Amino acid sequence: MKIKHFQKIILILLLSLLVSCATTSSRQVAASESNVQLGLAYLQRGDLPRAKSKLLLAQTEDPQSAVVYDALGYFFEKTGELKTAESYYLQAIAVAQSKGRAYNNYGVFLYRQKNYRAAEKYFNLAAHDSSYVNAELARRNFELARERV
Repeated sequence: MKIKHFQKIILILLLSLLVSCATTSSRQVAASESNVQLGLAYLQRGDLPRAKSKLLLAQTEDPQSAVVYDALGYFFEKTGELKTAESYYLQAIAVAQSKGRAYNNYGVFLYRQKNYRAAEKYFNLAAHDSSYVNAELARRNFELARERV
């Protein structure tokens, strides 16, 4: 009898923990999005330490966000750390549920590195992602890369 009561208490505790995690998770996602915006704004103003700090904080708040990894890729690209940038762009592709945006962003990175053939491949992937709302942009980028090959 005591064991069943104990099991019910454990079950109630676990359920309330799951509910609290879901609430925290949505708050963390919102905080992560805010920190991405702040990080990119700091980057635009040239405040690199604050930009990096905000973007890394966003990553800890939502480690499964393709937007965060794209922003980190952009940060490291702008600061000349191209290998690190590339790894973040690829991580964005890996975690993205809808990959069109991540493909296009990585294609833009490759294009800026003058790797036109690889850029063309990723622009093509983005253009053919039916859930990507900017598929037309990816098609134009594909044509630009194709002209350079």
